[in-house]
Amino acid sequence: MSVIIFEIFRYDPEKDEEPYYKKYAVDCTQTTSIASVLRKIKDRADGSLTFRKGCGSAICGTCALKVNGRAVLACKTKISDLVEDMHEAEQERIEIRIEPLDNSDVIKDLVIDEKPFWEKLKKVMPWLNTNITEQDEEQLMSQEEVDAINHAQDCIHCHACNSGCDTLAEDDGFLGPEMLTKVYRFVKDPRDNSTFTRLEIAEKGNMTNCVRSYSCIDACPKDISPADKIAELHEIAYDYGLKDTRAARHAKHFVDSLKKTGKLDEKMMPVKTLGLGVVGFIPDTIRIATKGKMPPLFNRKIKGHKEVWDLVEIAHDKKEAKKER
Repeated sequence: MSVIIFEIFRYDPEKDEEPYYKKYAVDCTQTTSIASVLRKIKDRADGSLTFRKGCGSAICGTCALKVNGRAVLACKTKISDLVEDMHEAEQERIEIRIEPLDNSDVIKDLVIDEKPFWEKLKKVMPWLNTNITEQDEEQLMSQEEVDAINHAQDCIHCHACNSGCDTLAEDDGFLGPEMLTKVYRFVKDPRDNSTFTRLEIAEKGNMTNCVRSYSCIDACPKDISPADKIAELHEIAYDYGLKDTRAARHAKHFVDSLKKTGKLDEKMMPVKTLGLGVVGFIPDTIRIATKGKMPPLFNRKIKGHKEVWDLVEIAHDKKEAKKER
């Protein structure tokens, strides 16, 4: 048993003008969970500490928060995940910081306002739309079709992926990795008859603004890989005819550049992707140019250009063959 110092975010809007951090010393073993630490503090040291707790089995997603800057489930995260040497941690007075999830408003202490999440969830229609009636026969799925949606169904709505999302931090209109994963789950379900509508909702929810920082993948406690699901949604949307989108234009220019010269024409990417919207980036372009960061004015064909394009065609053929299967 060792004494570990926990620095916890505190904020009560009814009496605090600004958030602050308060330190607590707690006896811990390597197997003590963060959820147990919070309960010990509330039961024995400070009954005013407020946090959410649920099943304690990493199933309900209720207890997500940030520990040392990373979104985790409090019930799943143990001291051994954070501290290698307990004796050294006690001697050096190592502190573990606990905070509420990012990209959310705080109601009190570690409790965030979940209302925006549930409002976005309603927008993506988290239910199966089908023409099946009670009189119809069951609609069977192949094992491959089940496997395609199984992982996405593991989402427990803990909001950890949203907490680490760089795009959501800047764009309130972005649906976020959590809700786009839900869109993916139903888009890939062959029993659903609202695929195009769901893809339109994703596009209107600024799906194309995802910057692929992969922070959502690192944060997800169920290893769902939301960023990969979003990338696949881009492809599905394109195949369904949603080709006048930022992501589609971006991809088209990338392929056209490779076909023409074997490398990306960086200077034309903003124009081809944003169209007239590029005007708003003129100040940024000027700043980049003054720092000497502008790409070459002329995009000359590289040596081995044909080999590069051959690889693109091979990848395309494999993708089409997979669709046919």
